[in-house]
Amino acid sequence: MGEQREAKDDEGAPLSDRRQGNRDAVCAYRVLRRTTGSHLISSAETTLIVPTTGEVINPDDPAGCLRVLTEIRELESKLKELKSALTEALGFEFSRLGTKTIELNGIKAELRGGSEIVWDVEILEELRGLGLPDERMVALVTTEISYKVNASVAKQLAAANEAYAEVIERAKSTIPKSSYVAIKKGGR
Repeated sequence: MGEQREAKDDEGAPLSDRRQGNRDAVCAYRVLRRTTGSHLISSAETTLIVPTTGEVINPDDPAGCLRVLTEIRELESKLKELKSALTEALGFEFSRLGTKTIELNGIKAELRGGSEIVWDVEILEELRGLGLPDERMVALVTTEISYKVNASVAKQLAAANEAYAEVIERAKSTIPKSSYVAIKKGGR
């Protein structure tokens, strides 16, 4: 007789887990499978495999789960710090080269982020007093949950009228944003 295989759902999670109501194990399996592309839950019994160490964790062992979760969070924190340091180092290289895109060893990297313009809409309201028609003001500042200034319209208005330009310049400020490096393998 051949070896009996356990039935699995369309994503490879053991159906016995679903039948036994072990929804957390099935969900964990799917999340881990999607994020790593590998089977991390044993099909013979419901266990989790820690990807970095290969350690087998029984989800019914709260102490083991808590220990591994704590270790993973500490590792995650260290990885975030390392990622930030690497991004900063690459940012210096982008700056030194005077570019936002580099390609090394078949890997293309693009520096993104940097800064963001913040507009003071109350100051922009002064444009109405200078004669800006309502329809142009509506085009300049759109209403959402907060006000959003159309930078393109602001540039047009500033170029067309010096008084508008002075108000528009006072209304905006630039704030730093976190930079990040977008990576594309194969230089695409």
